Amino acid sequence: MAATLTKAMLDKVFKGISHIYVVEPETITTTTFDGADEIFTLKDSVTFSQAQPTKTEINVDQFTAPIAATYEAGEFSIAATVPSVAKEVLEYFYTKNATTVTPITGFASGVAIDLANKVINVSLKMVNDSGDMAVVIPRCEIIANMDWSDTSTSAFGQALTITPKVNPDNTGDVLFYYKS
Repeated sequence: MAATLTKAMLDKVFKGISHIYVVEPETITTTTFDGADEIFTLKDSVTFSQAQPTKTEINVDQFTAPIAATYEAGEFSIAATVPSVAKEVLEYFYTKNATTVTPITGFASGVAIDLANKVINVSLKMVNDSGDMAVVIPRCEIIANMDWSDTSTSAFGQALTITPKVNPDNTGDVLFYYKS
């Protein structure tokens, strides 16, 4: 059998992010992300990780080594920060309160949001900085929380927790695309 893991695989390195697109969850087609919303994130705020699997060994009294092991996939999450408090951003990530915001002296308009978690179900596409690869998560949910860790050096932002979900289309939970 010929080797499949060769030096040629080093040509496919996913580095940086040029775009993050979201659409209402749907079966992935050629045009799924045409006209999608784009999420703009704070530089270097995106993390994409999966924890190591949990291993459970099966032992019997007569042997010191396990006779088998079972594995459960580790938690998979994506985090990012959107450095904006624009009305459109707040209304997208939080539940808008029906109350009309009364103008106050010096300010003409505003938006009222509630702090209860709003779960946003989407299909998500991340494109690398060179634009030759994309990662697509057909089904995931986004939850936001307000984050302003340093008022003098950072923008008031929306910290996003993005959780990939099982793809009911049974075509893969995480999809990798290459231009060539």
